[in-house]
Amino acid sequence: GLVGAMSWSPDGRQVSRGYADGTVIIRDTDTWSEVMTLDGGTDYVCGAAWSPSGDRILTNNNDGTVRIWDAGTGELLLEFSSLEGQVFSAAWSPDGSRIAHTESMADMVSLRAADTGEIIWSQSPAEAAIVAWSPDGTRLATTGVGIGSIRDAATGEVLLSLFPEDHPNWVEGAAWSHDGNRIVIFSDGKGWIFDTSTGEQLVELSSGFTSSVWNVLWSLGDERIFAIGGDGTYRVFEADTGIELLVYDFGGWPIIALTPDGTRMLIGTNDGKTSLYPVWLTKEELIDYAKECCLVHELTPEEREVFGLPER
Repeated sequence: GLVGAMSWSPDGRQVSRGYADGTVIIRDTDTWSEVMTLDGGTDYVCGAAWSPSGDRILTNNNDGTVRIWDAGTGELLLEFSSLEGQVFSAAWSPDGSRIAHTESMADMVSLRAADTGEIIWSQSPAEAAIVAWSPDGTRLATTGVGIGSIRDAATGEVLLSLFPEDHPNWVEGAAWSHDGNRIVIFSDGKGWIFDTSTGEQLVELSSGFTSSVWNVLWSLGDERIFAIGGDGTYRVFEADTGIELLVYDFGGWPIIALTPDGTRMLIGTNDGKTSLYPVWLTKEELIDYAKECCLVHELTPEEREVFGLPER
């Protein structure tokens, strides 16, 4: 069935996939055999992510529940519920000591202690959607209706507002660069990169998305941005210029998960299919691959010269 969430273990040896029926299946990435199944809730699984140390798994569900599991045994360690339902986004702090999550129906973003579930603070952005930690764990990015903010992780105080107060649309997916200096945020299918210290808009992505974009990632070196939209397309952008480099059309509403080493992308589609693709890190790498696999007719001498192929 529909894959609603995917993530890799920190060592890359396992992957989690959450489904519309509330189950989360953990698979071994060498054999793709099933390791265990977690009962992630009674509704659509919105997220399933390993802790930074790899010893726990965090799941959040459309039925308003958040659970923490032992990643080795599958034992349920902790559970807490939303008052209003739908925990759309949940994320570990970089040190694994805290969990931030949103409750869309309650217009709430909350910070909790990961060992007890105790609430440290709660704030109320309109229809809270995504929450994402800065790499150093000192700040949080949150999105909602017309809202894209950077907050102090200790207090929840808004430090920067990245969109004007009268911004009319949903602010969707958000992701910090690995150095923490930039953040990419989408709204109405359009993407922007902001300076996380000043809030200045640095780059507008030349996006061809025709729908919302919730799933967005940076390459490990922060040169590329990977994003996938509700229109079924997966797109790769050059971060410094915003230029769209590659487009793949999968249909449906797919999701993506980058391997910890940054070399492969797992892509799940709404027909339940999950496929693994190489991440093209350079243009030359892509051209070399194209020469080997993707020529569909006998090339003329002029075409062979264009592609740098030897004469026959």
